[in-house]
Amino acid sequence: MVKWIEQWRLSSHRYGKYWLLFALIWFLFDQATKQLAIYYLKPIGSISIVGDFLRLTYAENTGMAFSISILPSWFLLITAIITSVLLTLWIWKIDSGFIYNLAFSLVLAGALGNGIDRLLYGYVIDFIDVDFFDFILLRWPIFNLADSGVTIAIILIIISTFFQKNRLQVNSTQSSDLS
Repeated sequence: MVKWIEQWRLSSHRYGKYWLLFALIWFLFDQATKQLAIYYLKPIGSISIVGDFLRLTYAENTGMAFSISILPSWFLLITAIITSVLLTLWIWKIDSGFIYNLAFSLVLAGALGNGIDRLLYGYVIDFIDVDFFDFILLRWPIFNLADSGVTIAIILIIISTFFQKNRLQVNSTQSSDLS
């Protein structure tokens, strides 16, 4: 058993380091844009980029997704730390295929980006302010690049799962037609 643990500890898949590097780059870009938001947007609040559709607006989010505040900030920080550790190990050790590696790297970058904000400031810095012309919300909640990465990851996983399910159904149908 100890030999297996030692072997697992020393092994990694071929591209794990590149996916972790991608996560690091996304994380650094997220942090850089948040620092720009603090420096340029915090003093003025908001600037219009494309009319009322796209604005850059400084916001301090003590909640989680959509600024929902049902969990304490310390719990969200601990969750971000645990998620970051587990995803780092997963990405380093297990080759999950391109789509899942990309998705897990984006989630890792998002967890690190927002987790660092909670650790340093006690809140997450948001600044991307978009109006999607919906009739339920007056405006879409303000978000950041870490949030965008997590959202992209969820979309990738859903689409990949959908196509994988359809591919399995097509393959099983073709197999039964051959019999």
